[in-house]
Parts: sequence; C-alpha cells; structure tokens
Amino acid sequence: MLSGVAVETWLAGEWKTLCLISAVVLSLLWVWWRTGSTHLLIMLLLRWLVGKRSDASSVVKFLEERTDLMHFRAVTGVRNAPTLPAAERIIQWSKRNDLDIDMVGRAHRYLDVRRPSLRTGPSHGWANWGLLCGLLLWLLAGFAALMGALAPPVLNVIKTDTPYLVDGERAWQFRWSGTPQALRFTRDDCAEPERIVEATQYAEYDVGVLCKLLLSEPRAYLRSVLRQQRVAAGIAALLAVFWGAQALLWVRSVRAVRALHAQMAADG
Repeated sequence: MLSGVAVETWLAGEWKTLCLISAVVLSLLWVWWRTGSTHLLIMLLLRWLVGKRSDASSVVKFLEERTDLMHFRAVTGVRNAPTLPAAERIIQWSKRNDLDIDMVGRAHRYLDVRRPSLRTGPSHGWANWGLLCGLLLWLLAGFAALMGALAPPVLNVIKTDTPYLVDGERAWQFRWSGTPQALRFTRDDCAEPERIVEATQYAEYDVGVLCKLLLSEPRAYLRSVLRQQRVAAGIAALLAVFWGAQALLWVRSVRAVRALHAQMAADG
C-alpha cells in the first residue's frame, strides 16, 4: 500500500452496513405491505424482547390464530381475509373451483371474502390504460432521477421569473429543447455584460445577477443548491415509482380476476 493513500473498495465498511440495514428495512416493509398489518412485526419484536408465552389463555390463543392468519396473507397475498375462518373458507372455495390460490391472491381486490366469490372487474380497456399510466410514471421516475443526477444547479431569477442553469463557470437559460452553445456565456464574458445581452437577448437584469454570481466564487452555494435539487428529484422519483407500482399491481389484479372468471366459466 502506498504511504498516505487510502485504498477503498466498493461496498467497503459503511456501505456494507448501509446495504444490510436497507435489506432488513425493505423486508419489514414487504411483510407489512403483503399482510396489510403490523401484527407479525410486533409479535417478532415481543418474542425477541420477552420470549414466547407458554400459557393457554384465550388472549394467547387469539394472538396465535392472528399470527396464522398473517402467515396465510403473506403466503397467498389475500390481504383482505379478516379472520382465520374466512381464510379457511377461501381455501375451500379455491379448491372446490380448482383455482390457483396465487391467482386468487392477485385478484384479492375483487374477492368477496365473506362468502367467497369474485366480483366483476374492470374491462380489458381500463387495464390497458392502467398499464400505460404505470409505465409512464416509471418513465417519469427515471427522467427525474436522471435529471437530478446529471443536471447542473437550476436557479430562478425572481424578478423576471426565468430559470437558468449555472455550473460555476458558465450560465445559460433553461429550455426543455436544449440551449444552443451561442446562448451560453462564461465568467470571462461577464467583463462585458452588454455584449452578453446583445448576443443572447437575455434580460439585462438577469445577466447582471448571473454575472455577479459567477464572479463571486459560487461553488459552495451551487453545491448547496444542487444538493437540494437532487433531494427534490429523488422524492419525485420515489413518488412516481410508488404510484407506478400501484397502477401496475392494479392491472395485475384486473387481469387475474378476468382470468379466474374465464376459468370458472370454462369449467361450468
């Protein structure tokens, strides 16, 4: 090893800990989402803290039944089964109709759990619209993440309400279609702001503000702006991923209920 040089490898030290914690948190969130309840998480925590109770009180029996119900929800995906007897009725109904319990779990939004039966789901056309919305939201999430990672700081001149991109050495007006090189100016160009106004047709006030910023060693300020910008882009991307996933899960549910209805109709 070279003296005074620290050799770092990917996933070294803190990264391994961070990934492990993230995996645990995501697993717990998946259990909560899959079962629709925090029961399993709380029971695991209580058993870890105080151990498993061995008495046969009615409360303990109820909690054990509740745990069995959560196991059923987690494995099958039928999150809306309210009680263990309801889960048993769903099992018997699926066996009687020769239905795949995984497909029943996907269609749980349209499952009447009181007297197991399937309601009619939306049409195939609505499912296609849902698929399109889900894919567009995921595309939006990717775009937001890409913009947050690659775009330089975006600053808005309040007086003229005009957005500009500033990278510390250059500034140019933000345009969705892209800004030509001829409309970008550097710190050195700020020696003659009148020429910038003439060449770019930017507002004289805007050029004055931007040149003042470029000439003031703005790197620390721009890093702060960029950090806030990336946080906002990350939040937007996560929201788009979440709602896109919800749309795609709904589409999967619609397709599942339609497939189950078709199978039941074919079996008579």
